[in-house]
Amino acid sequence: MEHLLDESDFTWLREVMFWAQPSAFVSYTQHKLDNTPAFESNNTNIKKRMREFLISTTVSTSSAQRNEVLEETRSRQHVLKERMRREEQRHNYMRLHSMLPSRTKTDKLSITVTAAREVEGLKKRREELKRHNSEMNKMLRAREGSSDQGSEMEEAKIRINVEHPSSGIDSMLEVLKCLKQTDSSTRLVQSQFLPQQFSAVLGVETKVGAAEIESAIHRKLVQTEQRFRINNKEASYKDGTF
Repeated sequence: MEHLLDESDFTWLREVMFWAQPSAFVSYTQHKLDNTPAFESNNTNIKKRMREFLISTTVSTSSAQRNEVLEETRSRQHVLKERMRREEQRHNYMRLHSMLPSRTKTDKLSITVTAAREVEGLKKRREELKRHNSEMNKMLRAREGSSDQGSEMEEAKIRINVEHPSSGIDSMLEVLKCLKQTDSSTRLVQSQFLPQQFSAVLGVETKVGAAEIESAIHRKLVQTEQRFRINNKEASYKDGTF
């Protein structure tokens, strides 16, 4: 019986048992390949979360930076507008200062006070000019109404020129009064009133000679200018602006 069952006869049995019971040890490469889907899924989830985190961080940072830039831009624009406003105001004050008397100080308060005083003076001067104009018209109408057409009259054209007059209007009124005193009629008056010069051309009819009328007018103008200059000097001493 021992000779009937040889050891080589059990070789096939060992091979069958080997394949029927596989080993618990599996190759690492094979194990990695078998678990790849689960690993990739976990890796994808982590990447997604990281991406979302980075996006949210970037968005919040960008929003804060944008707000900061906008605030800085608004502040810069405000500074520029304020600088332009002050520059325009300074330019306007300098222009106003150039129209005022030369002794005016350059600070804003002095310019404002002096300008207000000058405006008040101009208003008063305007009222005086209106009054003088009304008086001149009345005198001219009276001259025309009282002219004696029956008497022999001489026509004359008289030119008046006064440099740096104290008051051109007042000088003109004095000329008309002088004509009235000499019983002369005024037919034409062309006058120009400037701060540096007062000039006029008078067309008159007079019983007195034209040369005498012209001489009387010039004497009257000299006296008028002297009186006005004295009055202005006295007013300056009283005001303390001499």
